[in-house]
Amino acid sequence: MTKALKICGIVLGAAILICIIAYIIILIFVPGLFLYLHTLKECPNINDKIEEYPYYDTVVPDDYQKVKAGVFYISGPMDDYLVGRTSSVKTVFKNSERNFMVMSTSSSAGSVDFSDSDYPDLDKSDYIHFFESIKYNYPQNNKEMKIFIRNGLNLRLSLHLRGKDKKVYKQFASKKEMVSGLEKIYAYKKGNVDCFVCNCSISDSKKSGTFWSIDAYTGDNAETVNKISISSNDIDEIKKVIASVEMAE
Repeated sequence: MTKALKICGIVLGAAILICIIAYIIILIFVPGLFLYLHTLKECPNINDKIEEYPYYDTVVPDDYQKVKAGVFYISGPMDDYLVGRTSSVKTVFKNSERNFMVMSTSSSAGSVDFSDSDYPDLDKSDYIHFFESIKYNYPQNNKEMKIFIRNGLNLRLSLHLRGKDKKVYKQFASKKEMVSGLEKIYAYKKGNVDCFVCNCSISDSKKSGTFWSIDAYTGDNAETVNKISISSNDIDEIKKVIASVEMAE
């Protein structure tokens, strides 16, 4: 009996030693494995990327009215043409019966701000170190940050992160998961237009109508974001308005 217990003790000790060695190997060669598994579970959209806009073949009707709206030229139904300003918001087209509205806004894009109440111990140097660790250029403005969050951030990056880099990654992964649930974003490049088109309706399927936006950054450092907001009960009407967009400046 004593001999059997000794053998069991040796086997158990060997098993524990193997587990410790395996854990050490994981920490050395794949330090972010547990972060990887956590992200895989909590952030199912982590590998999503900005897709190419799928409706380039939409034709703008001949009877649409072309007007200037901020830095854009935009077209819509002539009967719905409306000019009115409230602060920095310009309502260009409106038809209440169809829940149709096109508005133009322009505002400061703001500077890159990494502050997060959930991660009070992180400062700018930690974010610089993170981007150096993943060999990605440090975002200089919010447009570049949007592109990183949507296109540059993925599950594979988590595997080899250590220390505070893991916290930074977790913050970005949580942000990507949140915005992925609020909007579907597309890259739109046509003529002189290079912008983002966003389907902002996916967060509330019960909402009446559909809401999309066209976002273009302007300025030497993308310091201004110019937006065309479009709502309608008819998705085809929204596609036609988007198809009409041109840059005026």
